[in-house]
Order: sequence, then C-alpha cells, then structure tokens
Amino acid sequence: MEPWISFFQTTASVVATLTGFIVVAISINHQRIINTPRLPGRAAETLIPLAGALVIAIAALIPNQSRAAYGCEVTVMGLVIGLLCGFSQVRSTKRAHNAKIGRLSGPSLVWIHLIMNHLQSLPFIVAGLLLLLGLTSGFYWIAAAMLLTLVIAVINTWVLLIEILR
Repeated sequence: MEPWISFFQTTASVVATLTGFIVVAISINHQRIINTPRLPGRAAETLIPLAGALVIAIAALIPNQSRAAYGCEVTVMGLVIGLLCGFSQVRSTKRAHNAKIGRLSGPSLVWIHLIMNHLQSLPFIVAGLLLLLGLTSGFYWIAAAMLLTLVIAVINTWVLLIEILR
C-alpha cells in the first residue's frame, strides 16, 4: 500500500473539504431541501458515499495493516454505501409518490439515481474483493470509485446549492 499513501492522504483531504462544503450548502438551503420530496434523499445520497470514501481513505493510512484486512474494510464500506443509499432512495421515491409530484416521480429519474448510487458503491466492492484476492489492481478500482464519488458529489452539490433556487 506504500505507493498509494499520498493518494489516500490527498483524497482524504479533498473528500473532507467537499463534505464540509456540502454540509454548508445543505444548511443554507435546508428549508427548500426539506420541502422538496426527493431532495432530502439526494442530500443523504451525496453525504453517504463521501463519508464512505473518507473512511476508506483514512483506513488505508492505518500503519502495518494487511492488504487483506484493508480489502475487507473496503468491501464492507462499499456494501454499506450501497445499502444506505438504496434505503434513502426507496424513502425518497415513496415520499415523492405520496406527494404526487409529476415529473420528479418518474421512473427514469429513479433509474438515474439508482445508477449513480451503484457507480459509487460497486467499484468499492470490486476493489475490496480484488484486494482480498491479493491483486493490487484493487487500488486502481478504489481510485476510480473515489473519482466517481467526487464527480457525483459535485453534481449533487450543484443541484442542492444552485438548481434548487430555479
């Protein structure tokens, strides 16, 4: 894991900073977010993967940790991210359906969010399993997962901070 230390240090810093920015964005627009059926879930679906990515990056910095132990941690965190985001998405869909909002309750939007959530969790799961098998290619999967998580978080932050005002 030694060659990846600076990557994980940098990633932890970037993810922590972006998470703080998102918390501020949510606090600025919290009333609008709460009043729009899908947005509380979208806020959660933004923070959960970032928190998971932060845990994964920090866990990589634990001294003398075996690759297998780290692979287990990454796999579990990928599963946790997927399950929590899935639960949040189910709640958001039910809330939107109960509010009977037209365009926001369409199945296409549900599929988009489902794909976005799995684009964040599945690469972590694959990465962890590869590391458990002793394959260093798992680190590249982690890098891809981190980048996808950051890109999706920036998109969601834009919605929570700017698009909500339209």
